[in-house]
Amino acid sequence: MQDLECPPGFEIRWIIRGGRPAGSTSELVSEAKKVSLPPSPGTYVWFGGEQSAIKPLRAWVKEAGLVAGEFDLTGYWRHGKHGNQLTAGDVLHAVKHMLHIPHRD
Repeated sequence: MQDLECPPGFEIRWIIRGGRPAGSTSELVSEAKKVSLPPSPGTYVWFGGEQSAIKPLRAWVKEAGLVAGEFDLTGYWRHGKHGNQLTAGDVLHAVKHMLHIPHRD
């Protein structure tokens, strides 16, 4: 696990599935539900992971009251498929959005 520093008001949480098969746990959604989101505007949530683990988070962001532009859910790889990777551009896009730096999608 990589130790990353982030600016005040940001939080990075690593959620590890401990060797269990991708898409076989609900830990990502369980941990997301523990997060108390500050009221909008200014709230931005980014999740990246295996595609089937990310999909259930769509319901969570809606329940949390987030709207388009306040979240990015990136299923950047799929269990059993090769070649899917999170790119530096994906991360840069998320960081620019969080810091309110103009960018094109």
